[in-house]
Amino acid sequence: LPAKIAPPRSPEGTCVVLIIDKSSSMEGKKIELARLAAIGVIRNLRPIDKIGVLIFDNSFQWAVPIRRAEDKVLINRLVAGITPDGGTQIAPALSEAYHKALAQQATYKHIVLLTDGISEEGDSLELAREAEGQRVTISTVGLGQDVNRAYLEKIAASAGGKSYFLSDPAGLQQILLRDVLEHTGTTAA
Repeated sequence: LPAKIAPPRSPEGTCVVLIIDKSSSMEGKKIELARLAAIGVIRNLRPIDKIGVLIFDNSFQWAVPIRRAEDKVLINRLVAGITPDGGTQIAPALSEAYHKALAQQATYKHIVLLTDGISEEGDSLELAREAEGQRVTISTVGLGQDVNRAYLEKIAASAGGKSYFLSDPAGLQQILLRDVLEHTGTTAA
């Protein structure tokens, strides 16, 4: 018998969507650590779990459209190719991630928004409240000093997630990993 008995796992798996700010202010160490943190989360997902990586600046695009976390080499390559450019528009990216996650069959649906900038709020707060009602949790991570803390805290609080603020992005990987594990009911291996 194995010494460690794992908690019962759902056959549906979880769905994790990482929203990564790729605005020009993310240049250098921040984007490098954001990519590593995303890859760290992907590494800990099971093949049955789903992952999506949405990148944004003034507009958004799927670096990794939501898919099962089976081909980790390909997914990691797509994440490694994220390069910074442009401004910061959070609301349209958050709306896109939420609506795509909502459509997934999964036991837990969790979104992590990672940004180092300030953005117009748009309808983000209504969206966050709706997300909680639909059992989609959203956590926010603010990197550096130039973030709208109150806005990021409100999104996370409204959607049953947590907010984190880092002046030094070096601790990002641990925070992202712990947050995803906590909000998807899985435990660290």
